[in-house]
Amino acid sequence: MKFKIIYFIISVSFASYANENSVLPAEVQKLIETSEESGISVAKKFDLYMQISKKLVHKDRDIAEQYAIKALAIAVKNNKTLWLARSHSQLGAIKLFQGNFRTADSLQLIALNHAKYENQLTYGILAQINTNRGNRLMMMSELDSAMAFYDEAIRLSNLSGIKEDLSKALNNKATVYLHSASYQLALITFLDALKLSEELKDSNLLAMQLGNVANIYKSTEQYRKAINTSFKCYQISNSIGNKYVESAGLILLSGTYLVMSELDSAKIYGAIAEELKLELGDQLGIGIARFNNGAVHVELNEYEEGKHKLLLALKNFEAIDYLQGISSCKTSLGRIALSTGKIKEGISFINEGLTIAKSNHLTSTLKDMYLEISIGYDEAGNFKKAYDYYKMHKELSDSLRIATNLRSLDEIAMIYESE
Repeated sequence: MKFKIIYFIISVSFASYANENSVLPAEVQKLIETSEESGISVAKKFDLYMQISKKLVHKDRDIAEQYAIKALAIAVKNNKTLWLARSHSQLGAIKLFQGNFRTADSLQLIALNHAKYENQLTYGILAQINTNRGNRLMMMSELDSAMAFYDEAIRLSNLSGIKEDLSKALNNKATVYLHSASYQLALITFLDALKLSEELKDSNLLAMQLGNVANIYKSTEQYRKAINTSFKCYQISNSIGNKYVESAGLILLSGTYLVMSELDSAKIYGAIAEELKLELGDQLGIGIARFNNGAVHVELNEYEEGKHKLLLALKNFEAIDYLQGISSCKTSLGRIALSTGKIKEGISFINEGLTIAKSNHLTSTLKDMYLEISIGYDEAGNFKKAYDYYKMHKELSDSLRIATNLRSLDEIAMIYESE
């Protein structure tokens, strides 16, 4: 049996976590010291608070939120509409990371209203707002709507000339292509984002985008390339202390080794990733790590341990309304139930998972789900059903393979590497 890990979005906009024992980077310590100096202007203090909050979103979410609130207090006191837009948008992004979606939506709408009211060049802040709103829709698997916001963020970033915002928007747009199994477009867009990150010398962006490229290679069954690129993601994030992306790289390594049936490596990397994600309190990451580790147990015919991990993962995904994770968990639980003779329970889980995947157009996820269901029915002795679902898996796989010429992916990468 081959479980397929659900897609992991390594997106700058989601890269944040709290770590109470973390040591603040020297660069951030310097900014904090400067912000506490007497005699600096109000505008300078606001900018410093915003810089600290943005830099710490990769290191300590709680402190990032504290400085965003300090910036907001200055904006309110001085009634500066553009400052109000920037600080509300930053707080909204942090609330999204925390899984507080309703508050995040409200804060982004407030930011948008302030940005529209300010009759100045507000392209940069509007780009950030559109990216954050797109991220929320991605979590809800509303891919078309998310794409519209990312396209608008790209347009505004080009107008503002802020390359960091453009790189983030391109990265997130590429994740939509990845979820839609449009692998050529995903790779082209990720590589555009990578070029900007290399130009900016932004290691955080670079690590995350390398992880997404690795996901493309994994999705197109180029597993050794996926392993090599995942290691690059892991090494860069480890070197700069970005534990969020470091743990993401570990999850990706574990999932890739799993589909290669190298179970010892999958188990080792998966256990480390889950422990790190639990330490960081990252619900999405915890869920994906548990899903992965549950799959390893099932591959080893340890069905009870596998079911336990999958049920825990399902709770994580349901807590943040991550539909792709929910559909994958339900299908995998259905596959276990079929394999252990619990036919009615299995069919119930499968129908729930398929309904979510179909209604949200999760094409690549659906392909893997058909295979899981086929294996479950085969082990349950219902060979007709097993054949029917395998046929659907094969037809969908073939259609995706036709749409994505693997040779052209290599050619695309070579072109970008030669520039």
